[in-house]
Amino acid sequence: PIANEDEIITSTLKGDPLLEPVLEIFLEELPTIMEELEEAISESDNEKIRSISHQLKGASASAGFTALSEYVAKAETLLVEKRLDLAKSAVDQMTELCYKVIRKQSTK
Repeated sequence: PIANEDEIITSTLKGDPLLEPVLEIFLEELPTIMEELEEAISESDNEKIRSISHQLKGASASAGFTALSEYVAKAETLLVEKRLDLAKSAVDQMTELCYKVIRKQSTK
């Protein structure tokens, strides 16, 4: 289990009238990013997975998902270092958390 999971999948921008549009854009784009990530995973394209992870790291941080961004950064670092045994687990965890963000938004 992931510690403080609810904190990880909750944006700090929620309720901020100036920044909430950034959150909304991220939430609209996240399913497409996840489709691209799933495709890269199915093709075992580690460079594409790393590239998408990099994109996701910045986007999630900008959207107020700081803790999620840290999980994504961990996966990206392991991919850059070619520590593929550990990277697979980190990518799986990152993917699970991203889908939980999507599900959380769809239940509102």
